[in-house]
Amino acid sequence: MSNELLKGPEKRILGGILVVGAVVLTHMFVVKPMNEQRAKVDAEANEINKASESALAKIKSIQTMRAEYASLSNEVFALTNGYVVRKVLGSYPMEQEIYSLAGQVGFHVANCTELGKTRTPDKPPTAVAPKGAKPAPRGKAPPPPPQHRYDRFQMEVRGTGSYKSVMELIHRLEERNPFFSVITLDISAVNGKPEAHNVVFKCEWPVDADKLPPPKKK
Repeated sequence: MSNELLKGPEKRILGGILVVGAVVLTHMFVVKPMNEQRAKVDAEANEINKASESALAKIKSIQTMRAEYASLSNEVFALTNGYVVRKVLGSYPMEQEIYSLAGQVGFHVANCTELGKTRTPDKPPTAVAPKGAKPAPRGKAPPPPPQHRYDRFQMEVRGTGSYKSVMELIHRLEERNPFFSVITLDISAVNGKPEAHNVVFKCEWPVDADKLPPPKKK
């Protein structure tokens, strides 16, 4: 049918049909694919944003852990320097401290006997694998044992005093060094002197460990 055969209303109807068809085709083959592509891009962008946020959270967590580690390291360093007893002129100064504090509380020290160092048992760390972590490959060497840094130096103290003076002496020794500890305590009465007791106690405190010789080569 040619344009000459179409009357005015028919031409308008045909033009409307063509416009509607063009709109439909444009929506099907242009707009709809573009919307689908945009939805896909938006989804990928959301995933990237989530991954970025997760990475930033992990970085902040690492920074927090580093700060906590630094704080704990400083605390350990302070404790080590403050309470681990070291030799002064070739001997440990605890005997002089015991005599000094005993005089302050009225406890008479008969003698102090150094029993020497006792090695502190090493406890290997127990590694806990994080959730979802892959198992370690076979044949991988285990982690090296922790460095042995501290031992215990023990001493036996014999003396005479009241029960109160004994407890006060131990209390003051513990105040001076929170790592000081009494291993054994034996208190017996003195005949004819109900206010006095014979006292024997063994005590210990942390000291630097001796360096072990290197292992012999096989």
